[in-house]
Amino acid sequence: IIVRMFFLYSALISVYRKYSFQFQGVLNDGAVCVSASVKFDHPVYFQGKGKVVLSDNVRLGYWLAGSRTLPIILQPRDAVAVIKIGAGTAIVNGCELIARKSIQIGENCRIGARTSILDADFHAIDPRKRHSPGKTEPVLIGNNVWIGNEVMILKGVTIGDDAIVG
Repeated sequence: IIVRMFFLYSALISVYRKYSFQFQGVLNDGAVCVSASVKFDHPVYFQGKGKVVLSDNVRLGYWLAGSRTLPIILQPRDAVAVIKIGAGTAIVNGCELIARKSIQIGENCRIGARTSILDADFHAIDPRKRHSPGKTEPVLIGNNVWIGNEVMILKGVTIGDDAIVG
């Protein structure tokens, strides 16, 4: 009976986190498209005004992974920004995906704790122009990609199918 109660509790927490994430999207004037089978096994925050698409069987967080105190942050900053995560992909605790245009992750990918994926510089490099938005290029990650812990993926990067990045 204790095992059943644990699974029921976990399922209820996942549902609460899903609705909380969707509500954050509304509060930020963003858009959230979440498949019914997405599992929110860790706190996930929506920040920004863009769109997040979570496909079938995406899993966000893992109780045995590191960084238990760090949330997953999905931040489509601008209204035109889209973060799309393919079916069967798992993103572990402490990851940050921040887009001004586009971050697209394929199906069945594994993304380790504290990974950062950014599609922009967010400001110019020249000290006299640091108030300007800087360069932005989409990030594309193929299918069945394994990205290890603490990896940083920057603007304009394309990672092909079946790759391992550590």
